[in-house]
Amino acid sequence: MATWSPTAFARGLASLRAFANAEPELSASARADFPTTWDDEQFPWMNAALMAWTLHGREDAEGRTAADRQLLRDGQRLSRAERGLLSALAASWCSVFEVEEVRFGQGLRLRDLVLDEVLEVKERSLTTQVARYDLIVSWVMPTEDHLELVGGIVSIPRPLREHVVVAARHAFATHQPPADDVPGRRRQARRLAPFLFTRVLELFTTERPLLDFDGAPLRICTARFRIRHPAKVEERLRRHDGFTREGKGLYSWEGPRAALWGSLSVEGKVLVLTTHSAQRLEKGKALLEELLGAEAEHEEDTLGPAKSVRGEPARALPDDAPPQLADAFALTLAQRARAELAQGIPAWGGRSASDLVRSTEGRAQVLEWLKDWESQVSHLSDAADLLWDDLYAELGLSRDERIPLTQVYTSKEAPSLEPIRAELTTTELPEDLSLEPPPRRRAFQDAAQRKPRRKPPAPELEPGALYAFKLGPIDVGVDGRASIYVALTSDGEALPPVFGRRDAEGLESLARDHVGLKRYCESRLARSGATHGFASRPMPDSVARFRAALTLQLHWASAEPGLKVMPEVTTALLDATAALIRAEPWEEWTNEEVFTVHLEGAVRGTRELSVMGSGGSEFGFALFDRAGSVERMSMSGLPGGNVDVLIPDSLGVTLEDEPDWVVKTVKDVTGLPFVPDVMRVQRNTPRLGNAEELLLAAAVARALALARPEEREVSVELNVGDFQVRVRLEIPLPLLTGSYVGKLDLLSLATRRPKATHAPTRSLPTKKVSETLLEFAKPILDDVEDSDDPQAELFTCLALALSAWNAVVQDTWEPEKGWVERARATLKRMPRDVREMMLHDFELLVERKRRHFADDPRLLDALDIVQRPDDLGVRLVGVVTPGAWPEFVGV
Repeated sequence: MATWSPTAFARGLASLRAFANAEPELSASARADFPTTWDDEQFPWMNAALMAWTLHGREDAEGRTAADRQLLRDGQRLSRAERGLLSALAASWCSVFEVEEVRFGQGLRLRDLVLDEVLEVKERSLTTQVARYDLIVSWVMPTEDHLELVGGIVSIPRPLREHVVVAARHAFATHQPPADDVPGRRRQARRLAPFLFTRVLELFTTERPLLDFDGAPLRICTARFRIRHPAKVEERLRRHDGFTREGKGLYSWEGPRAALWGSLSVEGKVLVLTTHSAQRLEKGKALLEELLGAEAEHEEDTLGPAKSVRGEPARALPDDAPPQLADAFALTLAQRARAELAQGIPAWGGRSASDLVRSTEGRAQVLEWLKDWESQVSHLSDAADLLWDDLYAELGLSRDERIPLTQVYTSKEAPSLEPIRAELTTTELPEDLSLEPPPRRRAFQDAAQRKPRRKPPAPELEPGALYAFKLGPIDVGVDGRASIYVALTSDGEALPPVFGRRDAEGLESLARDHVGLKRYCESRLARSGATHGFASRPMPDSVARFRAALTLQLHWASAEPGLKVMPEVTTALLDATAALIRAEPWEEWTNEEVFTVHLEGAVRGTRELSVMGSGGSEFGFALFDRAGSVERMSMSGLPGGNVDVLIPDSLGVTLEDEPDWVVKTVKDVTGLPFVPDVMRVQRNTPRLGNAEELLLAAAVARALALARPEEREVSVELNVGDFQVRVRLEIPLPLLTGSYVGKLDLLSLATRRPKATHAPTRSLPTKKVSETLLEFAKPILDDVEDSDDPQAELFTCLALALSAWNAVVQDTWEPEKGWVERARATLKRMPRDVREMMLHDFELLVERKRRHFADDPRLLDALDIVQRPDDLGVRLVGVVTPGAWPEFVGV
């Protein structure tokens, strides 16, 4: 475990920095070891690397770093944590590391490519940013029982690895200590820090020309033609095999090997040929002259500047690319890698990978080539993981195989930066790829993932004071935009609101009739308010809550004039719906898994509830007055033609993230940017909910926020004024998430199983859990291939099978029983169109588990279906349930 807290680390580092600053000559010498200048915004890691070099890298004449010297001088006066930190920093070193394994939220396994050591590093934040086989340059320091990264971290594109690693290994080899002197070797590696980071900086700042595969510089080149008859020209272009129509007046020009050589545009009587090299422009002009003849007359050429790039151009998709596009792109790259390996790589003399792996040197070449491709693809998506697994297996290779670095980096000197050959291609993604944009992600979804920020409480108003704030600006139709100015006194009295277009006018009206009160206002009104006696100060919490309530009142009144809601009702609804958003029940339940709701108090009866949000388009819940309403809704279908859908009597809560002027006031109170809307439907007629219905919605939202899949029910009570209601939810078992539902932490069980104390009496199954689940679910998989979406259908079938399997395992070996019956009850409450089939399949699976798989005590979790080139792959986790440990593990 760590020997210091984050606060102690920051304090110790600040103390060391002050110590180093007191030695200006040594600090200046450390600065002189690095380049004279660099772009701080583009290369912030250089500043961190220089600080690390100054504090615990550069040595004085006696071989001591600043950390060594402070420890020697002040060690007796320092705390244990500070001494431990200085010792760790003094033992740190800098190197190039390859990521061998990523354990999310825990740490990394790194291979030092200079010292050829394998390191287990504790590091949380970086585990979400790197992938297997990535290369990083950083500092590592040893603590009492583990290693940690410290200082700047910079990622090296794998295609440039030899430029860094070979240079570093050669520089290290000139003075390397004996192999058994580990501290000495690390000190020598540390001395290379200026050389290493300077080398990396050069890679990212050196301009490299871009060439096409013919060796010509890449540049935008255009040729303009005047054409006589556009229709004839387009007809000839469409008939030519080299041109493909992409749209109205737009054509692509394809060269050999699916290379995109250029494009054509026809607009009016002008044809423009665009290419990426002067050579291809001439070829294109000759082709058009032969094809079009007198129909096209060449007018002029334009040659753009030659293109260059710094570093290594990355093959990547935009950050906001749809997940299905990222999956398809990852699969396409993996398939291309497989094809190139089979055909032979030009750099290998055209030899295939299966031929190369027969020799030690060739094996190293193929492994590194695979790492280059897999590292690139894994940053896009994990959809191709199974394809990579198959590729390694076919070649007789293993990801865990470590080739000696002397066989990997064999160059006698670091290679120079050559021009980059690049080619645009017309290779298409899979034809069946759906690029429908996913539902818009709501702002409150992202905010709910972040830890709530705690604002310091603002003091309340003193007696005899008022606080003014502004609502808006609000769109008021043909009259444009206006704002509402409101003041609240220290007694809680709201003054009559003022409508206006300018802040000065609104504040003047508020001040005119309240001369005797001390006046405050929010910061955005400070300038206009100063002339009318208003002083700016933080908004008290009571005022912020009143403002949010008033804002919602105005928002709702715009849809239903005359609706009045007391602030305490709105506050209760905001608190409950904010808790609901943070709980995210739509991540656990679909709208078909129905909750039974029991109400007592001001509202009585039994109702049913359906969660909205699993589809990603609408979030909230619907509370239906009568049982069976969800089924009737599903049977009625969607409205179409002249047929109206009868909506059952219900109370619906939907969560929006607009309009902005309402969202802002709600966010100031709850920390979440949302607007709750409560709609009551009776006799197929919708209206906004009244005060009692808003409070009922708040009570149900609070209960739903507290619902946990592993629990059977949850109860809450809400009291606001004279209104009192008790809500008890019967919680359905989520059956189609593909995840384990229960009270065990399977992740920790998988990594911390106790040691056996006696010989087990039964043998654990040896078959992989993915194969076991497929065999178990085989009777319900017959129609998967014929469905419209086989991947989604397979997931649904296997998710149901996983739930049935786990329920039987839990009822057999765990102390709490009734999981099968609870799952059965959930299915019985589903709409009839899915209930009958799923209930039949569930009963079949339960019986099959008890009859044919009774001796398998593994709980299943984390189901995932991945697309492979020819079929679908299944991945999941299996953990022996603790109740079966005495028999199967010997615990």
